[in-house]
Amino acid sequence: MATEVEGLHYPIMCLVQYCGFCLIATCVLPISKASIRYGCDNAGTMQRTVHADMDELNLKMEEAAKKLNLKGHLCDGKMIHGPIDIEAHLGDDGRYYVLDIARLFPPAARKGFLYKLLRPELVMSHDRPLCSDALSRFDDSDEREEHSAEIGRALATIPVRVQAIAVELVKQFERTIYLLDSSLVADLLKSNGVNTRYLGLFYAALRNLSPPAPDQEESKLSWIVLIEMVSRCAAWRLREMWRSDIKSCKHVRDTFCKNIAVKYLTDLTEPSRTTPALQGLIDESQEYFGFRFTESFWTKHKNEFLGMCMMRICSLAGLQMAENFLTRQRDPTKYGWTAPDDAFDIQEIRVKISQLPMVALAHARFTMNHLQKSAAFRRIIEAVQQKSLSEFRFAFANWFRFEFPVVSNVITACKNVPTIMCQSMMTVCTTASTTMFKTLSTYWYKLDVNMTN
Repeated sequence: MATEVEGLHYPIMCLVQYCGFCLIATCVLPISKASIRYGCDNAGTMQRTVHADMDELNLKMEEAAKKLNLKGHLCDGKMIHGPIDIEAHLGDDGRYYVLDIARLFPPAARKGFLYKLLRPELVMSHDRPLCSDALSRFDDSDEREEHSAEIGRALATIPVRVQAIAVELVKQFERTIYLLDSSLVADLLKSNGVNTRYLGLFYAALRNLSPPAPDQEESKLSWIVLIEMVSRCAAWRLREMWRSDIKSCKHVRDTFCKNIAVKYLTDLTEPSRTTPALQGLIDESQEYFGFRFTESFWTKHKNEFLGMCMMRICSLAGLQMAENFLTRQRDPTKYGWTAPDDAFDIQEIRVKISQLPMVALAHARFTMNHLQKSAAFRRIIEAVQQKSLSEFRFAFANWFRFEFPVVSNVITACKNVPTIMCQSMMTVCTTASTTMFKTLSTYWYKLDVNMTN
């Protein structure tokens, strides 16, 4: 999508998450098993068939891969740019449709090569193109050892990236009154090509650069990273509990899942002892992220730390908390750090929907075209040509009222677009908004000069 290769089309899809279950919803395309022209739709079988049937399509796929810094490799004698199980179809409408791109970017390890992938930002900024099927049994080319070595060199840049991010964050924190939310830590790593599984490495770098005061267990920055790591593991555990319990019940209501969440969060924050739930969370956090809590951390900071994790856990798990619970969280000195008391403290379990950035990009392009054809904007130009200040003010107010909110919505949508899409997205939005304002300013200036003269 970010490659913007003319002639390649992609299905609109979204990820729907609810109570630990995930569903991918996608549009119906005008394709069939017989319409595949590139890639393979049976890569996991012994008698797989690899397609690279159309020169025009092959060139387009190669162009897209080059823009993503991906190299081609031989699969059963066919040159494929991307993973072997990518598919490109010639639809009934004559368009090329690309799908099954879950493994588009290369794996980070042989074990887990189907899902443990490098981030797009890392691949695109690497000094050499990488192979999507490196470290996997699908790469049967003569260069497979070289492909594996290139992945190793890319992985070796991650500690360097983590250190650079940590250095910059410490500088920012020291220079300004920097209010940092733990969720922004994960966003910061991802935008620089570092997966969140390296949060433990980032935590170690911050501790070295910004060590805690002699009378403290953690610095403010390392404390924030700890919150993110523990909150992620707690949310994973809660989603797993939902899935397990829902599968064992025939009839499940919203209150059932709320009660599971309340019990788990209450077990975590039991003040008198370290519960099995909390011990499991500590062990999982340390094992997954590869770090160790200091010996006295939980003795001194258990209630405060888990209280600060609470809202982040709720956000990651999709829990919309009720106002009475939020009131208690806003004033811990009065109410103490608490977990939800009962299901009434949870207003709802939200359905979390993640869309492809192409939705926002298409919205932005539509807006740009709309504004260029805007009758309100033409009236502004006519007012200038007629040297009518009153008409100009009326036309501008009309445009601002009806057209500007459209631009504003698109700019807001940019916040949800991954780094890989930012350049394309911001180019479109800039054309649709700032150019409009510059044009208006120019006409206003000309009108003002004309009126004065």
